[in-house]
Amino acid sequence: MIEQEILFADKRWIISNQRTLYWPEMEILILSDLHLGKSQYFRKNGFAIPSLVHQRDLNRLEQQLDYYKPKQLLVVGDLIHAGANSEVLEFRQLIQKYPDLKTTLIKGNHDRISTKTVTDLHIDCVVDFLEIEGIGFTHKPSTHTDLALISGHIHPGIALKMATKNHLRLPCFVVQPQQLILPAFSLFTGLDTQNQLDWAIYYALHEEGIFKME
Repeated sequence: MIEQEILFADKRWIISNQRTLYWPEMEILILSDLHLGKSQYFRKNGFAIPSLVHQRDLNRLEQQLDYYKPKQLLVVGDLIHAGANSEVLEFRQLIQKYPDLKTTLIKGNHDRISTKTVTDLHIDCVVDFLEIEGIGFTHKPSTHTDLALISGHIHPGIALKMATKNHLRLPCFVVQPQQLILPAFSLFTGLDTQNQLDWAIYYALHEEGIFKME
């Protein structure tokens, strides 16, 4: 795992090439767009997606929890892709390993979940919006607020032109003066490399490093 410290809204954060954001001051691990159960949902609808895809995401999440040992896990939307299934319930088994961990979900457009599902997954708090120490957390990016915002939803990516004239597409963090957009945590998601934002710094993520691009 490779980390890089950044400043956002006058606070210190740690981004990792494993698509997580850590807030040391508050001991909160933040991520977005896990889309739990997506591979099983696709298999149910006739697509040959191996379950290994889902297991890799859970393994990466467990590694992050063991590494940072946060007091809180904050998921900024789209925890679940399309309803509860057996892959979704494996998330509960993982969270049960950390009895002192508070788990908070900012509801995303895919999180059409019942109260029973929330209880079953051992999620402590589900809200549409959260503010902590002057930082707002929401699923969809927005510039219509006075708060500095952290969000997800758009699965940001960047395309790097290679010498072979091909493009290497990488997930990235997008940092603007008042907005920080997280990459999708799940490896089984697309990337939006078309919509580049103004006044943004991009931190492209690769197995071998984090590349800052302005």
